[in-house]
Amino acid sequence: MEMEILYDRKQLKLDAKDAMRTHRPSVYLGTLVFVVITYVLELLSLKLEYPGMSLYEIAAATYSADGMTALGYAMRNRTLLSNLLSIAIAFMSSVVATGYVSYCLNISRRLKAGIGEMFDVFGLFFKVLWLQILIGLFTMLWSLLLIVPGIIASYRYSMALFILLDDPNKSAMQCIAESKQMMDGYKAKLFVMDLSFIGWALLSVIPFVVLYTTPYMQIARANFYRFVSGNSSAPASAFYWENHSRETDGTDSTDDGDHDSFLP
Repeated sequence: MEMEILYDRKQLKLDAKDAMRTHRPSVYLGTLVFVVITYVLELLSLKLEYPGMSLYEIAAATYSADGMTALGYAMRNRTLLSNLLSIAIAFMSSVVATGYVSYCLNISRRLKAGIGEMFDVFGLFFKVLWLQILIGLFTMLWSLLLIVPGIIASYRYSMALFILLDDPNKSAMQCIAESKQMMDGYKAKLFVMDLSFIGWALLSVIPFVVLYTTPYMQIARANFYRFVSGNSSAPASAFYWENHSRETDGTDSTDDGDHDSFLP
């Protein structure tokens, strides 16, 4: 007899909603800060990418051939300094996004998570950057085969950042390897959970709806990580156990096509 964790997608999402509702300070305030910072960084990046053009001109240019030509000319006027600043802003955006993932992970665990804690990950900047570079590289190599292997690879490595946030002493390759093992048999389940958010994603174009959808989707994914890692660290009704007998014949009914290869 073995103890087997039962997966319940709906319950993971309900737990996410409950965590959002009960957390103090409000998760919506924290998300507002995150969204504003991200938006400002994107605007700065656009200004640096197309010097000499206003934001209105940049937006309007995408709707005409002449406008696209103007964008091309503007890009040629970029200086070395503007290129370096664009890279710095891209790195800053990545760190802020990582901080928000950490923020949501703490909320999913019913731990105290203040707005300032979103910036505590700056000490992990280089580790996070290296992890993202490796994940991007491996995913790109898998995508050279076909689109589907690339998508599968992205889900295979999807828990690596959570693993690094839980244990910053681990190397990027350790996080990737553990994510691969952790997601064995669960990639399709996470894919289905992501699909279940399509309606909310479409509604995010409505002003302020993003303040609800962003933490909802991220905390639900954090709950998924807690499930597959077995590291709940807090009461949550989605994590329950049932006695279950399993034949150890070497097969796995939840296999979703993840097999050994020369890539992680």
